[in-house]
Amino acid sequence: MELKKTERGFSYIEFVDRYEQVCSLQISSLATERAIWIGIDNANPKILARDANSMQLTQEQVKELLPHLQAFVETGEIEVQEKKSKEYIYNYCVEFSGGATHASGCITRSTAIESDEDYLQVRECIESGIKEDLKVEIKNMIIISLTLLNP
Repeated sequence: MELKKTERGFSYIEFVDRYEQVCSLQISSLATERAIWIGIDNANPKILARDANSMQLTQEQVKELLPHLQAFVETGEIEVQEKKSKEYIYNYCVEFSGGATHASGCITRSTAIESDEDYLQVRECIESGIKEDLKVEIKNMIIISLTLLNP
């Protein structure tokens, strides 16, 4: 589905329904509130009269439209925005044991996480990355500070 613009600059997408009817999803020019038009562009007399103005969409077709509808819910536009990675900088201390060796230290590093998750889920993701990077058994770990660099 390709996003296009009308002569007046409103975004729209054309697609074909199950009956091969050209349909569109378009931002409305309504000035009082955000709205969309969605439906068959030109009713086809081959379709039963009661169905002439209704689209029939398969699950796959709905799946393709959903991101555009979700974008409208969130932003008032039908253009799907690319998710940006959030970059965090953090300090952590870790105590690990490898046989008889015990050590601890503090490290500062940053990471990019493609997520809108809440703080605890971001922490879990960072802790899991630290464990994977160190490749040793972690006895204890704490993230001292966590700062979002690009909100």
